[in-house]
Amino acid sequence: MFGQIGRFAPKDASDRSPAIPHGPAYNQGLSLNPDPALSRLNPSDMCGASGVSAQVANHLQGEIAARPGRRVIIVATGLAAFALASLSHPAPIVAAERFAARVEHVPDGDSITVRTDDGRRLKIRLAGIDAPELGQPHAQAARDHLRTRILSNTVEIQPFKTDIYGRLVARVLHEREDLALLQVSSGHAWHFERYASDQTPFEQKLYRAAQQAARGRRLGLWQSPDPVPPWDYRSAERRR
Repeated sequence: MFGQIGRFAPKDASDRSPAIPHGPAYNQGLSLNPDPALSRLNPSDMCGASGVSAQVANHLQGEIAARPGRRVIIVATGLAAFALASLSHPAPIVAAERFAARVEHVPDGDSITVRTDDGRRLKIRLAGIDAPELGQPHAQAARDHLRTRILSNTVEIQPFKTDIYGRLVARVLHEREDLALLQVSSGHAWHFERYASDQTPFEQKLYRAAQQAARGRRLGLWQSPDPVPPWDYRSAERRR
C-alpha cells in the first residue's frame, strides 16, 4: 500500500521541489467515483459530542452539496467530524507515494520525527498549520496535545515536498484523522495561510472554518485575547 520514500530525500538545494505532481493539468486525468451518501449528509452528521458551531457545519454541508458526485472522507477531530471532499483542484497523493511510519518524537505542535519500516528516521512538518514556538504561551500545550495522540503510534505520511530544512512537508493521518486539522480545530495551531497553496481550495476553507470555530469558542491558544502568531514571533526573534 505504501511506497518507498528514498525519492523524497533531497540531494541538494535544487532537489527541494514538490515531489508530487499536482495542478489543473494533472487533475484532468483524475477519475472520481460518485458517492450517493453525500446527499444524505447534514450538519448534525458533521458535529461531534462537543460540536462546532452550526455555521461551520452548514458551511461544510453547502460545500458538499455544491459538488455532487464527489467522494468524501470523514475525518474525526476532537471537536467534530469534518468532511474533506475531492474537488476540481486537489493536491493528489498517489498511493505509491504514501508510507507508514512510527512516531518517535514530537518536538512541538506541528512537527514529528518518525521511524520507517526500513529504519529511516525522518523529520516531518505537518502541512497547512503553524503551532506556537517553544517559548511562546501555549507551546507546551500544543505539543502535548499532539504527542498524547500519536507518540509511539503508527501514522500515514502523505508527502507534498521537502522544505529548506530538509523536513518532509506532509499531510499526516492517524486512524484516518487529519492531525493538522485536529490541531487547528482544537485551538492548538493556526492555519498557515502563507503555505495554503499546498492545500486544495476546499481544505483551505475547511481549515479557515475550523480556526474560526476554535477562536469563537476560545479554545486553546485563543483563550488569550491577542495571541501572537508564531511567524510574527519568529520574525521578532530574528530582529533581536
